[in-house]
Amino acid sequence: MEEKTYNFIVESLRLLKRSEQWLSILYKTCAGIWPEEAGFWEFMEHAELKHADYVDKITELFQETPEEFIPIIEFNPLSVQMMIDSTKQDVERMKNRELTKKQLLIIARDIENSLIENKFYELIRSKNKEFLQLIKEIKQQTMVHKSQLEERLKQLDS
Repeated sequence: MEEKTYNFIVESLRLLKRSEQWLSILYKTCAGIWPEEAGFWEFMEHAELKHADYVDKITELFQETPEEFIPIIEFNPLSVQMMIDSTKQDVERMKNRELTKKQLLIIARDIENSLIENKFYELIRSKNKEFLQLIKEIKQQTMVHKSQLEERLKQLDS
């Protein structure tokens, strides 16, 4: 693998980790604003931190054995950076109480959906069993998060 490609993948994985960390900060902020639902938001926060840890492990696996991985060129780090920037703004808007619960639930659902639809975690492919398990868990948990957020939206509407 070319050094340029290797570095691109490592930097892209670091960017994905930051996106998970910022999403956890958003959920932590929600827990502070809506203490009556803190359990839900803290669960979401911890899950995103777990995803960040998974990305760390994926990065380690890649760095230890890059020959086991195939780069997928369609990855666009600009999309991830835009998501991070938007999430940072949403955190500030939450702190300033500029978003309603419904607005925040829609934003969070759309972020989780974006992670699924844009296939950000398909930056690289491998037959490495640990890598495959980590990716599977991130995808499954992200789909669960999206469903939980949609369910909360339905509850607000009823």
